[in-house]
Amino acid sequence: MEHFRLIILLATYNGEKYLRQQLDSLLGQTYKDWVLYAHDDGSADATLSILNAYAAKDSRVRILEDGVKGLGAAQNFMHLLKNAPEADFIMFCDQDDIWLPEKIEVMLQHINSAQPSMSYCNANSYKGEQPLPERVILFRATTVRDTLFLNGGIHGCLQIINKALRDIVVGYNGYVCMHDHLITLAAVSFGTVTYVDQNLMYYRQHSGNVTIGYETNIFRKAKKFLRSTAGVIDREHYKATVGFYEHYKTKMNRENQQLFLAYIQFPQSRLLKRILILLKCRFKIGRTSSILFLKIITRVPLGTKK
Repeated sequence: MEHFRLIILLATYNGEKYLRQQLDSLLGQTYKDWVLYAHDDGSADATLSILNAYAAKDSRVRILEDGVKGLGAAQNFMHLLKNAPEADFIMFCDQDDIWLPEKIEVMLQHINSAQPSMSYCNANSYKGEQPLPERVILFRATTVRDTLFLNGGIHGCLQIINKALRDIVVGYNGYVCMHDHLITLAAVSFGTVTYVDQNLMYYRQHSGNVTIGYETNIFRKAKKFLRSTAGVIDREHYKATVGFYEHYKTKMNRENQQLFLAYIQFPQSRLLKRILILLKCRFKIGRTSSILFLKIITRVPLGTKK
C-alpha cells in the first residue's frame, strides 16, 4: 500500500453547493505534497460528479469508492481514517469550508512526528459569501481537564494529527458521537496538543452544518446558555466519553483515570458534590472554571441537547 507524507480526508454528502469552492482552496495551497481521499455517503446530488471531475484533472484527488453508504458524518470520517492509505500526517476537510492558502504549510510546522500529537488552528466564521470577524475557537483545549466539559472536540477541520495518534484512534470500536470528539479525547489523554493562534480557514455557517453554529448575537447567546433543556454535559458526548474511558482506561495514567471517573460520576451527584468535583479536579472550559461553575448552578447536570 502507498504511504504518503500528508493525507487530507474529505467526507461528503449532498455537498454540491459549496464543494467546488472547498476543492479549489485545496488546490491553491502553498504546500503541494498532499493527497486527498474522499468518500461519499450516498449523495443524491452532483457531489460525486464534482469529485470525479476534480480527480480527472488532478491525480492528488482520489475517491474511495467501496459502495458503503448511509454512515453519517462521524462514521464517514472514521471509515476514511481506517481505510485510506497510511500517512505521516492526516488532516480533515469539511465539504463546505474554505482553506486559506497557507493552512497546510503552517500546520505542518506545528505538528510532532513522533509521539501521538494533534495541533489545531483557529478560523473565521463564514456566512453566505461573507467572512465574519468572529473566531470559531473560543475555548482552547490542550489537556483532559479543559476538554471533558466542552461537550465536543476540537473541530476536525481545524486539526492535523500524526500517524501515532491515528493508530490509537482506529483501534476504538465503541460509540462515536463525532470523529473529532474521539480524536480530541485521544490526543489529550495520550499525546500532546498544540494550539496554533492563527485563523487559517473560513468555517461556513449555514442550516446544513452538522456541527451547531456559533451564535453572534449577545442576547441569543445568553438565552441559549440559560435554556433549561441544555445540561452541563450533553448526553451524546457523555455516552461517547464513557465509551472512550471504558475502552482505554487501562492505558491511561492514574491522573487521567481519576479525571475521567470524576466526570462520569458528575451527572449522578447532587449539586454540592458537583461543585466539589469541579473544585477538587480543577476542571475548566478554556482557561477558567467560572463558566463551568455558572453552568453547574444554572443547568441540569445531563441535558438532552447542546
